[in-house]
Amino acid sequence: MTKLLPPEERRKLADKVGVNEATLYQAMTGKGSGFKPAECVRIERDSEFRLRRWDLRPKDWWQNWPELIGAEGAPEVPTLPKPAAESTK
Repeated sequence: MTKLLPPEERRKLADKVGVNEATLYQAMTGKGSGFKPAECVRIERDSEFRLRRWDLRPKDWWQNWPELIGAEGAPEVPTLPKPAAESTK
């Protein structure tokens, strides 16, 4: 689950790391286009790891940073449904 911050805390953090608060919220909720992977790394560092890369790209973090799979605090990687077996005649 992605970490959601209260609005005031999110505004302060957005100011601290130099990003738009609305864009930050959209990235964290997976509703916007999000930040580029390199920007996520910078925000993670500048936020003193208060926000993690998986918080900023909840829909595809494991594809960008497979080395974080299984890291402490990392969300589970979603499993894709297996295709239905084709019937044979």
